[in-house]
Formats: sequence, structure tokens, C-alpha cells
Amino acid sequence: TVELGDELVIAGHGRMRGAVKAPGNLLVPVGTRIGDLLDVCGWERDACAAVVVGGPMMGLAIAEPGVPIRKATSGVLALTAGEMRIAPVLPCIRCGDCVEACPVGLEPVTVERAGAASPARLASLAVDLCVGCGECQGACPSGRPLLDVMLRTRAALMSSKTGGS
Repeated sequence: TVELGDELVIAGHGRMRGAVKAPGNLLVPVGTRIGDLLDVCGWERDACAAVVVGGPMMGLAIAEPGVPIRKATSGVLALTAGEMRIAPVLPCIRCGDCVEACPVGLEPVTVERAGAASPARLASLAVDLCVGCGECQGACPSGRPLLDVMLRTRAALMSSKTGGS
């Protein structure tokens, strides 16, 4: 839940109504789940075409509202279909742009192909080193959702290491 008095960061975007009843600039604790933040704002899930972390121009769409607010989160948008243009996701053309863009030297395309591989396989791909910057996704000419893949895979690997479900 979002409560005043916690350790706070600015997260929110008050200029676009989107798929929330009460948009605004909010102060929320680091680690707050994005879905919880949107619920507080009156999230209209049925009207929501995409949840974007960051601004309307450079933000990245997320597939899972359980992603937490991070220290660097500058905004969260719940956009309706009328507020966005969805580019088609094309098959990977194996150009390697995502690999070149990764500041840590990971291979997001290989992680995406590995899918729900064993924890040992994911660990061998060093998924836990991903910093979540989104450079791989921004570099991909096919529009692959690589940041979501990397974050979900990293979370699954970390959960398996801690014995979580």
C-alpha cells in the first residue's frame, strides 16, 4: 500500500489522464508495486492498453504491473489505446544490436530465446547482472520487448536462488 511518511521518491505523471480516474504527481516509497500505485489512482484496467514506466516519449511499456518503483523511476503512465500508437513486434532478425547496446555485455536475444530455461542455464547467461536500463529494447529494430524479458527472467532467477515461489 502507498502511505505517507515512508521513504519517498517522486513517481507519477499528472499531464495525461490515461486509464486512471485520478492522475497526479505522487510521492511513493521505492519498491511500491506499480500496480498498487495505479490502483490508488483509480486504475481502469479494462481501458488500459499499456502501462509505461518513464515519460510518454522515452518510457518503456511493461507487461507485469508487479514491477516495483525504482529510485530512478520518473513516471508511470496508464495509457488508453487512443493515447498511443502500438508498433508491431516483429521477429528477431539476429542483428546483435541489443548485445552491442547492453552496457553490461549481456545477450538479451539469447535470454529471450532461452525462455523459461532452468535456473542453471539462466545463471550461465548472467541474467542477474542486468541493470534494467532498457538500452537493449531501445536498440532493437524489431521492437522486441527485451527489457520485460530481462526483468522477468532476472526476477525468476533471483526467486529460484532465494527459494521463493
